[in-house]
Amino acid sequence: MSQLGLMLLYIVALGGAWWFFGRKNRERTKKLQEQMNALKAGDHVVTIGGLHGVVHYIDTVDQTVEIDCDGVYLTFERRAIHHVVPTAGENNVPVVDGE
Repeated sequence: MSQLGLMLLYIVALGGAWWFFGRKNRERTKKLQEQMNALKAGDHVVTIGGLHGVVHYIDTVDQTVEIDCDGVYLTFERRAIHHVVPTAGENNVPVVDGE
C-alpha cells in the first residue's frame, strides 16, 4: 500500500507542477496578446531579432507591421514583435533604465 501512496504522491506533484507552469504560460500568452491588440502607430517596439523602432503602419488584413528604424521602413509579420517599450508621459519618449 505504501508504494501505491508514493506513486499517487508523485502523480499529484507532477499534476500540480503541470497546472502551475501551464497557468503561467497562459498568463504570459494572454498578456502578449493584449499588447499586440493594443499596438498602434507611434508605439516603440522591439522585434524578436532585437531591432528597435517605431510602428509606422499596421495592416490588419495581412497581419503585418511597418516599422520606422531611423528613417528605414521595414515590414514585419505582426507576430515578429517581441514587446512594446513602455513610454513616459505624453511626448512618447521610451523609458530607459539608468537614465
